[in-house]
Amino acid sequence: MRNYDLGFVGYSPLHAIYAFHLLNEKVDQSILVIGMEGFHNDLERYCLLNKNIKYEKIVSPPYISQLYRIKEKIKQRRQIFKQLKNLSFEHFYTCNEMSPESIYVENANNFKNGFIFDEGFLKGTVALETGTLRWRMKKLLRDLLNLSKKSRFNNPTYNIMYSNDVDFFKNYLKHTNIKILPLGRYINAIQTIKLKDYYNLEKVIFLITSPLTENGNARFSNQEVVLLREFIELNHERTFILKPHYRENFEKKYKLLFALKNCTLIDQELLEIPCNNLEFGNARVVGFHSSALVELAEKKIQSDVCSLSRFVESSHSTVMIKSLNKKIQILSEMKLD
Repeated sequence: MRNYDLGFVGYSPLHAIYAFHLLNEKVDQSILVIGMEGFHNDLERYCLLNKNIKYEKIVSPPYISQLYRIKEKIKQRRQIFKQLKNLSFEHFYTCNEMSPESIYVENANNFKNGFIFDEGFLKGTVALETGTLRWRMKKLLRDLLNLSKKSRFNNPTYNIMYSNDVDFFKNYLKHTNIKILPLGRYINAIQTIKLKDYYNLEKVIFLITSPLTENGNARFSNQEVVLLREFIELNHERTFILKPHYRENFEKKYKLLFALKNCTLIDQELLEIPCNNLEFGNARVVGFHSSALVELAEKKIQSDVCSLSRFVESSHSTVMIKSLNKKIQILSEMKLD
């Protein structure tokens, strides 16, 4: 069996920041990092800041969102499980303890100390979302694939969770032995880019999109595109800059929006930069309920952060609205003041 001092599972630009700070502390250890190609690209770029960081990697297969594509999902699992077979870890960090990679390592009892990084605001809605049809379907699929019958957070092998919302999780996880610690230094941006150097922030509105369709959380396919188009057209006197989610095929998905005169894609240089690394200043930011939007509201200094989630009207969005950060303004009208 191959033994590693540290294992890390992540998939988003935010997780690449977590991973970099962690690896920067553990340069003398044997490390295996697991995640999709985009995540690895972000992490490799950050690690150029410290040439002493060395690690091995496993590239996870691309994300498949549709629940009905069971054959493809099973094939994915087999691919990743073969690579994880006969691996063990002294310390195992994951940004989603219910991911296939994490569950495989959990079920094989292949680590001594388990740590969870809060994957973002969305994890905090689990307590509310578990009663929805969407959640029951996802759990049924996991059981059919024989991935796990465990409930999220109900795994005694994890002993520490890092989160921005410490109070929420202390209350929610009080029946477990998991210790909740603040994310602290792990969430620090690698570099901060001031958008005022690119735009007149008083004259633009930034749109932070969410992959509602990809995640199956919209009432119909590309509902978010329809809502954003209506929003942009109703506010035709404003200029909108669109910052797409990293998992969206934005060129195809938002083609209708880019056809509008008052909506453009964010500068190419900023396209792959996580929102956590962008300083929005006094600009208004509008989105749905992505982790990026909520993290931005949490650390905002001047910018107004608004959500269009009320207009989605899916079971998922209804749940999300109940738990959205209070610093986010839930818009009740499409037309801005």
